[in-house]
Amino acid sequence: MRAMLWNYRGAVRSLTAPQLKEAIRLHSPSLVFLFETKNSKNFMNKVKAKIGFENIFVVDPVEKAGVLTLFWKKELEVKNILFSDFSIEVKIGEGKSKDTWCCGQEAEELWILLEIYGKTSWQMINTNKSSVFFSKNVGKDHKNMMLQKLNHMRSVTQSKYLGLPVVIGRSKLQVFQYIKDILCGKLNDWKVCKLPKKLCQEMSKEMARYWWGATKEEKKIHWTRAPIWTMRKKPNDSWMWQSILQSRELLKEGLRERIGDGKTVHMWKDKWLLGKGSGLIKPRRDNEEIVERVSEVIVDGKWNKELLEKVCNEEDVKEILKIPLSLEGGKDRIYWCHSSTEVYTVKLGYMVARGQNKEKKRRNKEEASNSSRNEEQTRIWRMLWGMNIKHKLKHFIWKSLKRILPVNEVNRRRTEIGDPMCKVCGNQVEMLEHMMFFCENAKEIWRRAPISWYGLECFQENFWLW
Repeated sequence: MRAMLWNYRGAVRSLTAPQLKEAIRLHSPSLVFLFETKNSKNFMNKVKAKIGFENIFVVDPVEKAGVLTLFWKKELEVKNILFSDFSIEVKIGEGKSKDTWCCGQEAEELWILLEIYGKTSWQMINTNKSSVFFSKNVGKDHKNMMLQKLNHMRSVTQSKYLGLPVVIGRSKLQVFQYIKDILCGKLNDWKVCKLPKKLCQEMSKEMARYWWGATKEEKKIHWTRAPIWTMRKKPNDSWMWQSILQSRELLKEGLRERIGDGKTVHMWKDKWLLGKGSGLIKPRRDNEEIVERVSEVIVDGKWNKELLEKVCNEEDVKEILKIPLSLEGGKDRIYWCHSSTEVYTVKLGYMVARGQNKEKKRRNKEEASNSSRNEEQTRIWRMLWGMNIKHKLKHFIWKSLKRILPVNEVNRRRTEIGDPMCKVCGNQVEMLEHMMFFCENAKEIWRRAPISWYGLECFQENFWLW
């Protein structure tokens, strides 16, 4: 079946029939769809007889625009005609064959577009690796016809590509059910037994060699050994990695050293003191160089009290003597002081960060309530946003009070670009007060304004006080 679509754009009536006849002679369509004909229904019925079509359906015009007309031959079976002011939707069939939808473009036209795309982009379509996805409502005959027109492509089935399903619908549980089936089948065939320790070690070595066993011929993953708090943020880092780096301050703040033999713990730089906020110890004046490692103040598994009293403050000595020491001289280790298990977890980190944030807000609120200036600012903000003036004026006053109005001095200070001098008078730097009060143009405006300045002249140096 051939179909012809034509935007007629209100062609002159005398030319309508000859133009259609010539187009039909060239393309031999069985169905013709005209839109924007702007001709009456009676006139289009006369055209139908002249061009040799037996059937017609016309949608009346919308005011002076529109008119949709559909002509078709008698061998076509057209039914279920649905229409609006701007579209016609039909089901057509050829003889006794099954119904097919009258689409805007057929499979042949789609294949032509794919060929044009391949030639212009130098990416030719490989039909052996391409598939067509059909709705479940498309009949078998229609599928075969479309596949034939598309150079014998294949229809998409529930197959796999690189081990993954090609088509994933709404029910992902059903699509990936095969993974569970494979796992259950493997587990049912397993026999539980103990493997020799040496065999386990060799298997671990092979896995390690797979990941980072680079050679001259083959490059593997490069792993760094730098601690996380020495790494810097980069603009192209992923959101996940930026989040990890953002939380390292919380992790670092809670890390403490558990004293074993004290050989790896610095006396003054590491956090190892229990019961103290920072965990650091402050030395007595000029005694910092006497001791460097914690192991130097431990003798025979006990604290050297005399040396501690010589280099540390009295309060710190009392806290140090409370720390138990290992009789066997165990190794120093790191723990997280905010956890009862001494292990950091994301959940505990979130809870601690949330508590610290609440405490910070509480302190800020207390400081604000104790400040008379902050109370005055709060009163002014309430008065400003409650004024019955335009919002743009409120916004302008708010910017001025916050000193973020983009005058030349502010722009120069923030960007270090441009001249901070006033562009109008050229006498002084254009600060907020200069622009509002001291510029010659500003003085002239205030002079002409019907506003009383009594008692305000002394506050011109500070816009907030004014």
